Amino acid sequence: MSVEVFSLEGVDDAARARAQEFLERLRSFRHARVLPLESFERSGLELRLTCSTPEHVSLRTWLERETRLPFLECGRVLGELAQALCAAHDAGLAHGALDDTRVLWSDVHVIVEGLGRLQLRALLAGTTAAPAFAADVRAFGCLGYQIVSGATYHDGAPPPNALREHVPPGLASLILRCLDGEPARRPSAADLARFTAGLVTPPTNWRAPMLVRQAAYLLATEAPPWKRAAKRLARACEIDPGCPGAVALRVQLAVERSSLGFVPAAVAAGEFEHCAEAELAHAHALRQLLSAAAPSIDEARRATTLAAHDPEVWRTLARLHLKRSESSDAVAAATRAVELAPYSPQAHHTLAESLLSNQETSAALCACEQALLLGAHWPTLVLRAAIHARAGRPQAANQDLALAAAAHPAILDRGSA
Repeated sequence: MSVEVFSLEGVDDAARARAQEFLERLRSFRHARVLPLESFERSGLELRLTCSTPEHVSLRTWLERETRLPFLECGRVLGELAQALCAAHDAGLAHGALDDTRVLWSDVHVIVEGLGRLQLRALLAGTTAAPAFAADVRAFGCLGYQIVSGATYHDGAPPPNALREHVPPGLASLILRCLDGEPARRPSAADLARFTAGLVTPPTNWRAPMLVRQAAYLLATEAPPWKRAAKRLARACEIDPGCPGAVALRVQLAVERSSLGFVPAAVAAGEFEHCAEAELAHAHALRQLLSAAAPSIDEARRATTLAAHDPEVWRTLARLHLKRSESSDAVAAATRAVELAPYSPQAHHTLAESLLSNQETSAALCACEQALLLGAHWPTLVLRAAIHARAGRPQAANQDLALAAAAHPAILDRGSA
């Protein structure tokens, strides 16, 4: 247990009553990523606060050891921190002094300590200032900058993607928005929680389906003997032997390589022992859909019945609905693709396109932000620029077009057009 002591000397009765009410509210607040206030008591002219103390190191100490975390880990840490701030702000509680010594690293999770202490000091001083929500968001930006780039933020510091290569543009953009010098332009804690929601708990089986989708594409587009596709399928089966579609695609690949003389017929026949008829149908439908120059809506619908668990099929169906101006159907198909592949920037991009077509501008912007956080590049920046333009934010649209043009100069011509 740790004990914090606040002096009550010179504090009038009204301020003490307000502090008592605030502490009751603070003690009742509970969140998995916030160190709770266990109890408080008055002893003469002292106010004592007691908190449990988990085994931990400060985030500062952890980052000194690790220097730079992988981007997926950066997203998870910032997602946990955003959820903690969102819950606290919803309860009317702010931190006001958040930094890398107030964020603890305990059992691979972050825990915020010191919540509400600045508000308590203000109440004991007899002031009733509004909670420092905007200051918490800026502190989140400073921590995000440090976690992603490995450097401490200061005014005039370069953007995080100037200090570290391949920073997802959405993550860099989110950090810079939190650091905006004008508090009114910073996102709220609720915005932060929404934008980072998909990054908190990475799915354990995301890699194998991704390898299967890559193999299906390579099988459809490359020339025999499809060595790269075979390697990806073998790796997918090592990671998850029950990965949907993996065995079926291995069978299809073995049959085609055997028919061309690249592998013995006995090897191809042996693959059939591990493959169900439904998986073969899925593999055939998926390859047919991916290899078609202009798949029809009926082919895509048939593929979704044979490969209902494959997000690439649902993305294709969503895009075909968009071409036919069937916005609601496109949103439904794209939403299913995101449910099946929550870590796919392409799935979130397609959802954003579908939502924009359905006149759901705010939701489309959120989907764009999620795609950028997951590593989408200039096409999603162009799409976000279109969303800003439709919402009457030309300055934000131009900023996105400028970022896109840095990666793809031809965008300047599109933007002027």
